[in-house]
Amino acid sequence: MTKKTLAITASLCLPLILWYLFIKPYDYLMTFTAKTSPGTIYTGIREWGNTENIITLENHHFSAITQQLKAGDSTLTFNWEMTSRNDSVTKVKVRVTDPEHSLRNKIAVLFTRSAIENISVNRVANFKKGLEEHLKTFRVKVNGISEIPKAFCACTTVRTRQPEKAQGMRQHYSTATDFLTTNGIRQKGVPRLEVNDWDIEDRIIRFNFCFPIQKSDSLPEGPGIFYKEIPSRKAIKATFHGDYSISDRAWFALLDYARRNHLNISAKPLEIFYSNPNTGTNPLGWKAEVFMPIDEN
Repeated sequence: MTKKTLAITASLCLPLILWYLFIKPYDYLMTFTAKTSPGTIYTGIREWGNTENIITLENHHFSAITQQLKAGDSTLTFNWEMTSRNDSVTKVKVRVTDPEHSLRNKIAVLFTRSAIENISVNRVANFKKGLEEHLKTFRVKVNGISEIPKAFCACTTVRTRQPEKAQGMRQHYSTATDFLTTNGIRQKGVPRLEVNDWDIEDRIIRFNFCFPIQKSDSLPEGPGIFYKEIPSRKAIKATFHGDYSISDRAWFALLDYARRNHLNISAKPLEIFYSNPNTGTNPLGWKAEVFMPIDEN
């Protein structure tokens, strides 16, 4: 190789080397895909972080999350990024940085399996394994544009953390059904849940737990019970199979569908439950229809 060729090669390689060592904003990168929505992965990362004593530094709801982990003399930053490919597949990128030892790590990665690589691979592999096990417990299918079926209902209002939604329904189920039975009011359909407020950051929801009944001008009053008409409304619909405590996975799928199809929606999902969880059947056999109203204003 001539000196001229060497000089040209060096001039081309030097900027790349300088970028890699001093400008590249992360030390190690991992990628994987998962057959679910970005929101389900995002929620899983937050829950995983709570169990691993990881500090969450920054959130971009359902698309990115930055976390910090102490490992020996290092403080690692994990930047997770979730990108939806279609209705059922999400690509995940995890960029890991150790600000105190970034240059050392970048050099080590080129020649050996570095400490940051070992820690990163093990942590992300454990998360991915847990995610895959979780995805076996439910199924979501986005059906597309539909209509929320109207109903006149007797309802109670519940405020709870999002992961405790099913517990909140169980606590109010007997209150509502005992009231209906005592007053001879016959149900005209299966229960439904209508979200009024959803605090995505703190994962707090307030919802009406409702039982369709025959509308009448002389309905009895009861503590904590009120009546309301739930109107028919254009919405996007998903069908969920699984434990109702995690039916919010369908909410995430609908949010992603709306984003990719440029639909303006109201993030106040409505769920209709067709199965009785008290029968002891496999939760994968439980069915719910989940709607996200389309904002037509």
